[in-house]
This record gives sequence, C-alpha cells and structure tokens, in this order.
Amino acid sequence: MFDRRMLLGGILTGVLAMLFVTAFAFPAFAFSTGATPFSYSGKVVAIDNADRIVTVQAAPNDQQIFSMNSHATVSKCGKLESFSNLKIGDKVTIAYYETGDNNYIANDLSVAPSMGQHC
Repeated sequence: MFDRRMLLGGILTGVLAMLFVTAFAFPAFAFSTGATPFSYSGKVVAIDNADRIVTVQAAPNDQQIFSMNSHATVSKCGKLESFSNLKIGDKVTIAYYETGDNNYIANDLSVAPSMGQHC
C-alpha cells in the first residue's frame, strides 16, 4: 500500500521546486521579451536590410542603433509593413528594450505618415 502523506509530500516538494525555478527564470524571460519597453522617436538615418538594423536620430548629437528582434513589427498608419519598405528620412517611433551589453532591441517600429499623407 502507499502512504498518502508521502505522496502529498512529494507533490508539494515538486510544486515548490517549480515555483522556485520560475521565480528566478521569469525576470530573465520578461527582460528578454521586452516586458518593459522604452520609446525612441526620430528620423531614420541608416538601414541595414540584411541584418534588420536601423539607425534613428532624434537630435543632431542623439542617435541610436536598433536591431529588430525576430518578432518585431513595422507599421504605418496602423497597417503592417515590411522592414524593407523603410526609407532614409522616415520619421519613426520605436518601442525597444536594452540588453545588459547596451544593445537596443526593437519590438515595434511605427512609421509616421509623410507630409501631406493621411492615414
């Protein structure tokens, strides 16, 4: 016969172990998926289509280089666009997160309508 207390004790130990592992794994997962994104707006000054990298300048001495993550979206007027449609001079807003080694990883890039263009 089996002892119910031993069975419950084993289940409880397993659940506690899973909670312990999750407590330490979740912050790393949340950070890597950009759970707390920052925002940066400016004009596109360089594009690397092959590596999906875009350089955006907010002011004369303020520019950032962003790598688009594999799930990043590009949109214009609320419609999904291809990264390859991005052009030098486009005004954009990027939702991104920063990795520990000062890399900026873009989750979403939104292109503002051009002068005279309406959504």
